[in-house]
Amino acid sequence: MRTILIDMPVKVRGYIYEDVATGEKVCVLNARLTHENNQKAYKHECCHLEHGDLDSDEDINTIENRAHQSALE
Repeated sequence: MRTILIDMPVKVRGYIYEDVATGEKVCVLNARLTHENNQKAYKHECCHLEHGDLDSDEDINTIENRAHQSALE
């Protein structure tokens, strides 16, 4: 998975998306955060991939709660 750093508001830790042209998964992390916080955000975003959240019809709160719990394990 390609990972990039972008300056974003501090409240935004990161997000993941699929590049429609290549099908590649891209993880975007906040360049304003510490290395440690970006590691946590990366783990959280990987949990989304593991659970197939990009293609999920589940409620966003369910998706985020699961990713938060998985990232803590």
